Amino acid sequence: MEVFNFSEKAISKLAVKKIISIYPMIIGALITTFIIINKIENNEIVETPDLQLIFAGVCLFILIGGFFSSKKSISTILSNTYFTIDENSIVKIVENGNKIHIQFRDIKRYQSEKSGLRLKTKTQQLKIPKEINNFNELNNRLKLKINTSIINYDTKFKLNQTLLNTLIAYAMFGLILSFFIVKSKQHKLMLGFPLLLLSIGGIIELITKKHNRHYVDSSTIFKAIFHTLILLGYLIYILIFI
Repeated sequence: MEVFNFSEKAISKLAVKKIISIYPMIIGALITTFIIINKIENNEIVETPDLQLIFAGVCLFILIGGFFSSKKSISTILSNTYFTIDENSIVKIVENGNKIHIQFRDIKRYQSEKSGLRLKTKTQQLKIPKEINNFNELNNRLKLKINTSIINYDTKFKLNQTLLNTLIAYAMFGLILSFFIVKSKQHKLMLGFPLLLLSIGGIIELITKKHNRHYVDSSTIFKAIFHTLILLGYLIYILIFI
């Protein structure tokens, strides 16, 4: 059995990348909070420089303090994360976390990405970052174990699924953009409530898949819930203050 883990340099790099990926969500929440509080206080924050400085200071404290706190937590997790390979399987082990154990014979897709490797079975998914020590050696070992010629998706199905996902993404983007562009309270609510229902439906589907042992990243569920709560808060703000 061979063991692959992360160096201190790789841990620091991955921790920063993970934090940066969630910062747009945090900044969006802070902006939403500012809009709601300012409206409740009858635009007092916008008209009072001292309050603006206080709010800016709080935001900086959250962003800077949260960065170092999150980096420490993520680094601790990554330092106790490692992959093992034997003759029949690959295992990802996280201290005090879930163990992902994938048999080579069960792998349905082997995908090389810019950020690393992705292995998929019918019910599981495993991402192997390129920052791991001896990544090329690990990659070569996996290629020897996996028959990639029978793992590729059917081309027609893959193209159709990609087209469908693209159309859905553009439709959702158009709906969200329209929601923020329209000025009428009635139109905002007409667009906002369907968005809220779609978001709730998406969360239920993700949780159901995870419950049925399909691979679903917990962070994806968290982000979906977070965005749904922001949307709900904004709709409540529209109902009360507009």
